[in-house]
Amino acid sequence: MEFDLHNAEIILTKSASRDAVARLGDADGTLARALLKSGKLIKRPGKDGEIGIVNHRKERKVRLVFTVRRGIIYIVSVDTGGKYE
Repeated sequence: MEFDLHNAEIILTKSASRDAVARLGDADGTLARALLKSGKLIKRPGKDGEIGIVNHRKERKVRLVFTVRRGIIYIVSVDTGGKYE
C-alpha cells in the first residue's frame, strides 16, 4: 500500500486528541501532525487498516501510532516519556 505521509489528510482520533492535549499541550493537533511528518518511520503499515509507528526524538521523546484507511492517516495514540529507539 502506498501513501504519502507529507501530503495525505491527517486526522486525530478522539483518544489521540486527548493524549495530545494532556501530553503535548497541543489543543488543535498541529504539533502532533508536525511530529508525525518529521519523525522516523519505525513500522510501515502493510495494507489498508494496519498500524504504523513513528518515533520522534528531537525536542521530545514521542511515539505516534497511526493507521491508514483509504489514503487518510488517522493518528490513534500519542505516547511520551518511554524508551523509544
